Amino acid sequence: MLLASTIVFSFLPYLLFTLAAEISCKPRSCDQAQCYGTVHADDTAHIYPDGHLKVTALCDTKTDGGGWTILQSSSSSSSSSSSSSVAVQRQQQQQQQQQQQQQQQQQPAEQQQQQQQQQQQQQQQQQQQQQQQQQQQQQQQQQQQQQQQQQQQQQQQRASSSSSSSSSQQQQQQQQQQQQQQQQQQQQQQQQQQQQQQQQQQQQQQRRQSAAAAAAAAAAAAAAAAAVAAAAAAAAAAAAAAAAAAAAAAAAAAAAAAAAAAAAAAAAVAAATVVVVVVAAVVAISLV
Repeated sequence: MLLASTIVFSFLPYLLFTLAAEISCKPRSCDQAQCYGTVHADDTAHIYPDGHLKVTALCDTKTDGGGWTILQSSSSSSSSSSSSSVAVQRQQQQQQQQQQQQQQQQQPAEQQQQQQQQQQQQQQQQQQQQQQQQQQQQQQQQQQQQQQQQQQQQQQQRASSSSSSSSSQQQQQQQQQQQQQQQQQQQQQQQQQQQQQQQQQQQQQQRRQSAAAAAAAAAAAAAAAAAVAAAAAAAAAAAAAAAAAAAAAAAAAAAAAAAAAAAAAAAAVAAATVVVVVVAAVVAISLV
């Protein structure tokens, strides 16, 4: 018994040291990484780190003619009125260009593309308006010519009422007037065709711009959905890491309980050994 107790007590410190070393070497923490990013889609949509979505849509500004001063008259003052309207238009164009330059200096680079597109459309509209004014001037000149011809006809009719040759001259003049009217109608038809073509081009440009804006918004929405999915995956990974840490803590507690049980068993063995030694001593004394 003494030999057995001696062997047990000699190996007990080694066992306790081994258990303590295994418990202290258990991993207790893990590394976690987080990602942040910014998505840009054709300079029309932005996703900020806080998840805020900002979409800038393209739009067209059409001039309805309310800001222009156009004077029309069938009298001899039509040329002065048309020149004054052109001067007013030039002043308004210069003011618009100055305002647009100031806005371009103040606004960020992301909106310059949209402003350039709007400026191009405004220039096209201004060209159309100038063409319309030129057409109106031509029509006014034609009207003046017709009035002069009518006055001449009236004078000729009065002067040649007594002569028989006046009828042939009147017929020639009427034919000339009819030819001039036909030419005027042809010019008006050509002008209308040009205006229709310009309107069709503007509509096509507006459709392309709206389609580009819709595509940019869809790309921004897809990027936002991807960011939400990534955040959900990161949360799931964090939950798994927490579960692993809890399992490790439970294993450590079980190991500590096993060590305590081993220590209690060793103490019981030691107590039994002491009892055996005492009994042996009593027996030896009684035998003596």
